[in-house]
Amino acid sequence: PEDPIKLRQVSELLAAEVTVLTLKVKHLQLQLHGAKQHRFGSTSESMDQLQLRVENDEIAEAATEVVETAPFEPGEPKPKRS
Repeated sequence: PEDPIKLRQVSELLAAEVTVLTLKVKHLQLQLHGAKQHRFGSTSESMDQLQLRVENDEIAEAATEVVETAPFEPGEPKPKRS
């Protein structure tokens, strides 16, 4: 778009999407770590599981916040939620 306002909206939307994807990658890394810990690690995993639950809540909250605050034009499709 040529309009500076629309360019700003698009860049904000892309930045929000990058944030959501970064949080998703962190979540997947934690899941992988937990799976490896479960399979190969010691039996004291309660702290890892607690940390994973806290991270899941933070990721869900951030994703909801980004989707709710992103500006949308009436003719534009909304981004898909993962």
